[in-house]
Amino acid sequence: HHRARRSHRWHFGSLHISLFTLFRCATLEDWTDIMYINMFGCEQFGYLGMEDQCVQPYAWGLLAAIYFVLFTIVGGLVLMTLFIGVVTTSMEEASEEQKEQMGIEQDMLKHKERLGVSDEEIETYRAIFALLDLDGGGSIDEEELALGFANSRDRFSK
Repeated sequence: HHRARRSHRWHFGSLHISLFTLFRCATLEDWTDIMYINMFGCEQFGYLGMEDQCVQPYAWGLLAAIYFVLFTIVGGLVLMTLFIGVVTTSMEEASEEQKEQMGIEQDMLKHKERLGVSDEEIETYRAIFALLDLDGGGSIDEEELALGFANSRDRFSK
């Protein structure tokens, strides 16, 4: 048996509990408590009220401090980098989508003025497009167009 598992089964009793404990450390959630338990042993720190869970206590001393400080710094940096990457990518995609939508609106206004189309007609075209764009993808493919024609035949034949 591994000493850490025997002495600290509350935090390292199984693989899933160990992963959760390390995740807590990487997210800075009470990581110092886990470090002190491993530094001083469960009989000296952290098991107040659950002494029966502290079986064969073992103190790792300075080694535990070095490990948990390094793990927490590296793990925290990795998680923060991932978080910042996800947020930045999402913002970039939203910005591109917004620019594309603005370009479409500007093109539509140019054509509206050039062709002399009214606002009511534009809204009618938008409503028709929304009905035909079944998947909400912003374009109408052949299948959506065929379904739209089939549905319109059903509506107007009644």
